[in-house]
Amino acid sequence: MYATITLLLFVALLAIDLGAGVYEMRVVLPQVVSRVDAGQPGTLALDAGKRFWIVVTPSLAVVTILTLIGTWSAPEAQRAWRFVATGGQLLIIASTFLYFIPTVRRIVDPTMTPYPPDVAKVKIHKWIGLNLWRALATVGTLAAGLVAIAKG
Repeated sequence: MYATITLLLFVALLAIDLGAGVYEMRVVLPQVVSRVDAGQPGTLALDAGKRFWIVVTPSLAVVTILTLIGTWSAPEAQRAWRFVATGGQLLIIASTFLYFIPTVRRIVDPTMTPYPPDVAKVKIHKWIGLNLWRALATVGTLAAGLVAIAKG
């Protein structure tokens, strides 16, 4: 029962995370890029996004670990898929905390020392390219989670 509940919660949170990430890529980031490309600070009113991500990302990290722990008591047909989903997501979460959050904060947060405009332009475009790969990896982990549910 524990393994099933954690897997369902993992997939639900992962879907929310992916949907919000796609929204951010399509709606919010183009505004940041246009400001940075114009040599202006990337600062926008991102408070709602910060309040959202500060809850979702750590919650997803905890649920990912709990789901990984539950993998050992899961049906054997699910285990490989659960390992792929949770292991992949742990790598994504690690990259989020080690690269994505610090980099974008320095670009958009007015309380931090900003990058010079030419450096900010390079950083935001690199960040967006890598963020696309992160989103595609999240699609993969979500698909593996869905397959694990189907195998249960």
